[in-house]
Amino acid sequence: MPDWPEVRRNLHAAWRLAHGEAAAMGRFDVTADGFYRSFGVWAFVIPVQILLVLAIAEPGRGDALGLALVEALLFVVAWILYAVTAALLLQQTGRGRSFAGFMIAYNWAQALLTLVVVPIFLLLALGGLNTGLAALLYWLLQLAIVAYIGVIARAATGAGIAICLTLALLDQVIFRLVFAAGQDLLLGG
Repeated sequence: MPDWPEVRRNLHAAWRLAHGEAAAMGRFDVTADGFYRSFGVWAFVIPVQILLVLAIAEPGRGDALGLALVEALLFVVAWILYAVTAALLLQQTGRGRSFAGFMIAYNWAQALLTLVVVPIFLLLALGGLNTGLAALLYWLLQLAIVAYIGVIARAATGAGIAICLTLALLDQVIFRLVFAAGQDLLLGG
């Protein structure tokens, strides 16, 4: 698990990447230990995801905690599947050596995205916005996430737009497919 100074440094680097500062990649620990510790972000992101599901669960829909745990499991499966897919893509495109740096930045970006996205999703789910505005905000947020992951991919790999866009879109596609299939299989729809 990363210690507090490392968490602060990496969140700051992720924040700087979000502002287009490619030099922020130099703030991440891109050693093997830094790679494995970056997955410690799960210790923050997954409980927040569980709390979000519990907060927005529809009353009378069944076991909210069970639903939250299924969502957490699907999140982990999607995260691992994304990492494997990104590694394969980067390897096939001759950028395999950049995978660790990309994944480290991607992992820390998940913590930053969680801090930004959760309040917005709570506002949307709890009816704090009208339907049209909520839909617009949701899709703008999805575009911003794709753009952010594309910026991370560019800074970490030095790849061209096609590879960076593919990495960014794969995040959305894999998470959506895993959640759709998992909910269908585990929750019956």
